[in-house]
Amino acid sequence: MRVNNFDIAKTLGSGQTFVWMNLDDLWIRFAEPFLVLQVVNNEIKIIKGKEKDVIETLGLNDNIELINHEINKDEFISKAIEFGKGIRVVKDGVWVSTLSFLLSIQSNIPLIKSRVLKLAIKFGKKVSFLNNEIFLIPTPYQINILKISKKDFGFRYKFIKSAVLEFRKRHPQINNIKGVGDKVRECILLYGDHQLQRFPIDIWIKRAIKMFYPKMYDNDVIKMRERMTKYFGDYAGYAQLYLYHYIRNL
Repeated sequence: MRVNNFDIAKTLGSGQTFVWMNLDDLWIRFAEPFLVLQVVNNEIKIIKGKEKDVIETLGLNDNIELINHEINKDEFISKAIEFGKGIRVVKDGVWVSTLSFLLSIQSNIPLIKSRVLKLAIKFGKKVSFLNNEIFLIPTPYQINILKISKKDFGFRYKFIKSAVLEFRKRHPQINNIKGVGDKVRECILLYGDHQLQRFPIDIWIKRAIKMFYPKMYDNDVIKMRERMTKYFGDYAGYAQLYLYHYIRNL
């Protein structure tokens, strides 16, 4: 499968998803859908999984040229777009993204990945691939809430329990989950459900706004998010991801 303007390392290393591992020249998604990819230049070879799942999960149907044109409104975002060339907004699924970002609270990317992997090993389904045992992110029904310990997940264990109970309902509401505040909700909706108008604001994005868009800055995060969303429009989520990737690597 040939894809232009796509960089898998930037996409999967940009802090929007924590359910991929890199094994030699393979990229393995340890969640449903289980995917194993080999990417060379613009060619994606699917070792495990379905093409439609690869396209949806990695945002490969997004019209990236149109998106970049629409959000390219000033010199700062222009630099961020160029620096982040090849990044796509993923669609991890709401459940996977909820677990991931609940485990991301007050943390950094390596720690988040280790916690997500720990949860998969503790409760997830085991699959075998090339003599390796891989554990997938568990469903809400595979997690035994009595075995989620503070020792393993710190104060975040309460958030996981709350998420499990909510997602076992017929119509789960992420706003009802402990630990889901404004930033986590926006991350889930952008990176889990691919709602591209969303604009999560964390400490890095605050820093970017203060540095590049001082007139937009506000101590009230909701007001600041509304301003940035209005400014960048329907694809504000891409602008957010470009700025996040850019400011973290300055």
